[in-house]
Amino acid sequence: MSLLRAFALAAATLALVHCAPAESAEDAAVGTDENAFAGVESVAGGGETEPAAVFEDDPSLVDNGTGGTCSAAATKPACVTPKLDEDSGLRSVDSCSFHLGDRNAWATNGALVDRLSKDLDVVSVGDVLSDANREASDISRLSRVDDFAQGFKWNLGDTLSPDWWPQGITGSGDANATGLVAGKRVLVVTFYDKGDSEERKGVRVAFVDITNPKAIKYRFALLVTVRDNAGRTELEPVKVHAGGVVWYGRYLYIPDTGRGLRVFDMERILRVPEQGANIGWNAGTKKYSAADYRYVVPQVDDYSLSNSCPIAFSYVSLDRSTTPPSLVTGEYKSGNEGRLARWSLEPATQKLAAPYHPTEVYYAQQSHIQGALSWKGTWWVQSAAQTLLAGKLYRLNEGQKSKGFAQPVGIEDLYHDPSTGLLWSLTEFPGYRFVYASPLSAY
Repeated sequence: MSLLRAFALAAATLALVHCAPAESAEDAAVGTDENAFAGVESVAGGGETEPAAVFEDDPSLVDNGTGGTCSAAATKPACVTPKLDEDSGLRSVDSCSFHLGDRNAWATNGALVDRLSKDLDVVSVGDVLSDANREASDISRLSRVDDFAQGFKWNLGDTLSPDWWPQGITGSGDANATGLVAGKRVLVVTFYDKGDSEERKGVRVAFVDITNPKAIKYRFALLVTVRDNAGRTELEPVKVHAGGVVWYGRYLYIPDTGRGLRVFDMERILRVPEQGANIGWNAGTKKYSAADYRYVVPQVDDYSLSNSCPIAFSYVSLDRSTTPPSLVTGEYKSGNEGRLARWSLEPATQKLAAPYHPTEVYYAQQSHIQGALSWKGTWWVQSAAQTLLAGKLYRLNEGQKSKGFAQPVGIEDLYHDPSTGLLWSLTEFPGYRFVYASPLSAY
């Protein structure tokens, strides 16, 4: 998308949102009719891609074998999509047909991050929040959200940006069962760089302090990979869609759509001293920079598809109601063939539990799914473009028809905070970017 077209989209969207001059932005959003956004998707290139899954025959992908309830014969099945029925609830799939392998780069990448800490300060999430440099504005309601509880809009630059698009959402309710980290209630939101530049910066994450809903501040950090470069640790951007995110304990899980899950270390966030467009070591200044971001979050490992049926990782959420807690992943598909999968976690290590087969897999039998979650046996999926560009949240159970609830235009991921009972989501279109919450019990 060209810069001119992007700004034209933003201007058109703002004109729609502010259609009544006497109203505030949030009031205008409430009054916006769903069909006012007809055509925005085609102009903006909105929506997701459906890349083919990438499989690796790599000895570094640990635990390619079988285990648990999956037999050796089940690891290489025929992968056939059955006839599906829209709005018919969950349809079970053989979970042994799918498998991830652990890159097992924890020690290698950990050593590279340790080497970085000689030049850069290691800081906590609390430190980043204390250094928040942007303000959000609370909103009191949002169109198509009948049980609105709270929410906010980003500052003007982040609301209008044609390059950075918000996608995934998680928070301190995922990170800690108390719902607090560093004594604060926190959201973490991913933005991916959708700009035309060849030098795209990958993914940034917003650390948002929502402890006081009337005084919300946030700061961005850049996600990076680490590699050895002649004895020095080099930084590189993480160029994935980041359609979802889970913060579980010390780790941040980001879906890599065609491959699996990337893992970042939230206990080794690094403060970068130099402001500059370069990402990594600057030989001229003898300092590190990170595209003008003060903080970076390093990748420490990844789980990639291995010896598996193809399945995409478009989004991810956490379910604390299972024993042990589990990650829920799912596929964006323009049709109703998107699948949902559950992967057990190891609470002691906060990593995936071997042997990396999902414990259950379902067809959701809904289209355009941008996020999913489960809680106490019931599932919910956030589906875009269900009524023109407006979304719907569907409640799903196996063998029961789905039930839909109205949601705004441009909806994305889902995050459930058990400590508050709130279900959070967000919207992505320039000029119409909100983060909002409703009680999960309302759905």
